[in-house]
Amino acid sequence: MNHTIRVTVLVDNSPARDNASLLPEHGLSLLVETAHQRILYDMGASARFMENAHLLGIDLSTIDYAFLSHGHADHTGGLDAFLSHFPQTPVYLAQDLFDARYYSYRRGARRDISTPESLKAQYGDRFRFLSGSQWLSDEIAAVRNQSTRHPKPEGNRFLVKETDQGEMPDDFNHELALAIKSDRGLVILSACSHGGALNIIESCRTFTGEEKVATFIGGLHFVDSEQTIDETRCFSEAIRAHYPQLEIHTGHCTGDLAKRQLLNELPQLHLFATGDTLLI
Repeated sequence: MNHTIRVTVLVDNSPARDNASLLPEHGLSLLVETAHQRILYDMGASARFMENAHLLGIDLSTIDYAFLSHGHADHTGGLDAFLSHFPQTPVYLAQDLFDARYYSYRRGARRDISTPESLKAQYGDRFRFLSGSQWLSDEIAAVRNQSTRHPKPEGNRFLVKETDQGEMPDDFNHELALAIKSDRGLVILSACSHGGALNIIESCRTFTGEEKVATFIGGLHFVDSEQTIDETRCFSEAIRAHYPQLEIHTGHCTGDLAKRQLLNELPQLHLFATGDTLLI
């Protein structure tokens, strides 16, 4: 079991608290270090996560593998740069990630937020495609959400995918969480939680067989919601009812209004920012 898990926020929407040289962006990239493995979790919207890692004295050439949470460009934007700079490191991702183009209608304009399909042809041997939930090691699992018991974020309404069958709401089959077994319980990383954080927690518990969840790290995607107050209230009530001891670290797509509400409602919730180090 892992006694300490260290998570470094290489890039996030929020600027660094005390290091102006570390630059934020609308994206997310985390370095996850367990007792046995070092994992790059997402790659932000650009190569900025690599620049920040260098400034933090982190050598990304020594990681065991990279992991992509889903196919949106604010999590895969640095993929091309990473693949070219680190030619030996494998990348785990959902089988479906390159099967569609993804678009956002946020703020009224149709914006392409896809991961370029050309990368699959160029770097195909580097990818380790996962068709569903799967153990990556004895302690770490990639988990696809299977639960529909709780609502998905209302802000998902702006997100669509386009396939040969045309444009349709994104079903987020390309989204995977990372569940890590520890002495205190599961540590779950879910970058945007498009499937709903509560659903993802349930799916991680079901797949791993672990009842206790110690820590949840990631965005909650309450941004762009017209019902933020209701969404955060329902989420907080469910956490207090079912996971009263759960430690939550959130940022990225949670949204400023939701962050303020959640800080008032959940004393165990903390906000992360670019450059932060979380010791779990």
